[in-house]
Amino acid sequence: MALIVDKSKELLAEGHSSAIGFYTSGQLFIEEYYTLGVLGKAGLGTPHMDGNTRLCTATAGAALKLSFGTDGQAGSYADLDTTEAVLLVGHNMASQQTVLWARILDRLASVNPPLLVVIDPRLTYTAQHATVHLAPRAGTNVAVLNGLLHF
Repeated sequence: MALIVDKSKELLAEGHSSAIGFYTSGQLFIEEYYTLGVLGKAGLGTPHMDGNTRLCTATAGAALKLSFGTDGQAGSYADLDTTEAVLLVGHNMASQQTVLWARILDRLASVNPPLLVVIDPRLTYTAQHATVHLAPRAGTNVAVLNGLLHF
C-alpha cells in the first residue's frame, strides 16, 4: 500500500493525474460509487474510471439478449429441482454461487440425483462432487466446446 501511495503522490506532484485510473467492482453500494467518484474525479482529477458494471455485466446482458432474447437468466433455478444433468464450464459454483450450490448439493443427495459434469482444469470443490470432471489443458477450452457442439 505504501508503494501505491508513494507512486500516486509522485504522479500527482508531476501533474499526471490522468496516469491514475480506477477499475471498480459491480458490488459497491451507490454511496461507495459516489465517494469513489468524488475521490477520483474531484480529488485526484483522473478521467479514467470504469468498472465491471459496464465492461462485464453490460456485455454479458447484451450477449444473453442476443442468444436467448432476454438479458436475465435463460432458465429458472427451479429447473435444477427436476433436471437430469447439470453442466458447469469453468465455473466453481461452490465458491461463487453458494446458495445455488446448496440447492445442487440437496439434489445430489436426493433419491434421483442429476449427473454433474464439470469442465474445469482446476480440481475445485465443485469438481470434486462431479459425476464427470473433465480437466482440459490450458488453451483447449474452445476445442472442447466445439467438440461438444458437433457431437
